[in-house]
Amino acid sequence: MLSKIVNWHLSHYKTGLAVTFLLLVFVLGILLNSYVKTGDFVQRGIDFKGGAEIVVPVTSGSVDLQKLQATATKSLSEDIVVKETKGTQTMLIFDSEAPISKGNITALLDSEGISYDSSSISLQSVGATLGTAFWAQAKMAIVAAFFVMAGVVFYVFRNPIPSTAVVAAGFSDFVFAAAMMNIIGLKLSLATLAALLIIIGYSVDTDILLTTRVLKRHDEHTVDERIKSSMKTGVTMTLSAIAAMAVLYFVSTSAVLSEIALVIIFGLIADMPFTWIQNVGILKFYLEMKSQETRTQ
Repeated sequence: MLSKIVNWHLSHYKTGLAVTFLLLVFVLGILLNSYVKTGDFVQRGIDFKGGAEIVVPVTSGSVDLQKLQATATKSLSEDIVVKETKGTQTMLIFDSEAPISKGNITALLDSEGISYDSSSISLQSVGATLGTAFWAQAKMAIVAAFFVMAGVVFYVFRNPIPSTAVVAAGFSDFVFAAAMMNIIGLKLSLATLAALLIIIGYSVDTDILLTTRVLKRHDEHTVDERIKSSMKTGVTMTLSAIAAMAVLYFVSTSAVLSEIALVIIFGLIADMPFTWIQNVGILKFYLEMKSQETRTQ
């Protein structure tokens, strides 16, 4: 069954290209909508906008997080976000762009009847000016990552069409993950920025595997056989990475690690269609055009 699907895809690769193009337009539309409404393609967290984060160790039993979030939004700030991590000890994390203090949080917890260790409460704040400076540096890092990646790819293949296909796949994975962050309300932080940059590197890895085998290896007789060979290796790599990140997401007691894992999972999921449908389609189209030019000469 799977073999039939792959064969159909290779025979109708232009249909696959149209589907991935529409998917890319969709995720770009999500990012553009966010930009129109907020001025940012991806919602920034306190790391890049300024604000405060308060971590409170909880000593009582279970916490009704939805109720606590609703109360915090009503009594403290509309933009406050409450998260929970569980391990040897439950921790409540309060993120807010508006100024908040330990006293605000302890009063909130007291009103909800939640027991906590007052001596271990930690407060971390980032000023608006510093957050803006971090954001400027982050944008430079993203642009630099794409330029360096593109430079390496163009140097390795020395051919504009396959090289552009590799870069396009990396870009597509990146914007897909960013769009999914907007959909689930996950804000951009230092941790999620690192995850997005990891996605760029991983995407290039699978696309270089595909492009190298298709263009430079001729031990398999046909282009389709080379694509199938690289697909077996590449899909296995991606599924293994998704499984590892899923374990990290569900098992980790750290909110930061869970966010990193989730963003990487988004990028890995996107890598499947954008590498094995979009990039494969571009390579097949390129090789068919090249073959036609050779026959006419």
